[in-house]
Amino acid sequence: MEQIRNKIITISGEPASGKSTVVKYLNENYSKNGFKVHIISTGEIFRKVATREYQKMYPDREIPSIADIQADKAFAEKRGEIDGMIDGEIKALGIKINSEERPDDVYIIDSRLAWHNKPSSFAVRLTVNKKIAGKRYKERYGVDLANPENYRLIVDTSYANPQELAKIIIDGEEHFRTQKYYPKTWTSPAQFLPIQDLRQTTFNKSKVFKDIVNSIKQIGYEPFLGEIDVDEYDGALYIKDGNHRTFATLSNGLTLLPYSVTKVESGKPPVDINSPLYMKTLYDWVEGL
Repeated sequence: MEQIRNKIITISGEPASGKSTVVKYLNENYSKNGFKVHIISTGEIFRKVATREYQKMYPDREIPSIADIQADKAFAEKRGEIDGMIDGEIKALGIKINSEERPDDVYIIDSRLAWHNKPSSFAVRLTVNKKIAGKRYKERYGVDLANPENYRLIVDTSYANPQELAKIIIDGEEHFRTQKYYPKTWTSPAQFLPIQDLRQTTFNKSKVFKDIVNSIKQIGYEPFLGEIDVDEYDGALYIKDGNHRTFATLSNGLTLLPYSVTKVESGKPPVDINSPLYMKTLYDWVEGL
């Protein structure tokens, strides 16, 4: 049954990657060539499954709206189950489609995991540059997602510990509500390139360094410690001021700290990251953790 090669296209992609647009043009092109196009989205399947399960829980109620379903706190506990049911629905749909040859039909499935649930499909993933994604959102909705002025807190979560991230959000909200200062941009200390060797960082001003290490160990990285001041050259972040605090943060195993960045448009970086001497600096930092 699975050996039948019907026209099944599964599409996954990031927000603003152009999924809805490409589905529209696929539909137009296939339709012009005489094919019957079936467009299936996760959203449609979710509505079907959620409504079905909701009515099982509340058989005496009228057909609910999706807003009613999502607002029901008791039903929210079934969301994890529903996600699994959706995957099962897509898998079953793929089996049904391939139960016989359908040379005149085209199935386009817009789903994050459809490629996994239907491995014999023509699986497509759409990606997009973050700047382009932001531009598309701005054109479509009139908002610039990339504009930092829209946000009170901006966190790069690439290497973040979720519990640490949650604490930062909670602390940030508290400071915002009580009108106290809180650093706006946070990222992993591993993203920064040091300009001091380890001896300069840990031995010069040793009492200062030990105090910083102990403070971060006891209460985490608090606003009074200040943001790490970095210069950006071609996307690389070099520590201008904050080598002690960065290494102390790494030493305590924390994954996030605040920083302020200055983009340097011309000139050379403060260190040559490809030189053997600098490679030794990086090696010593890693070994010192």
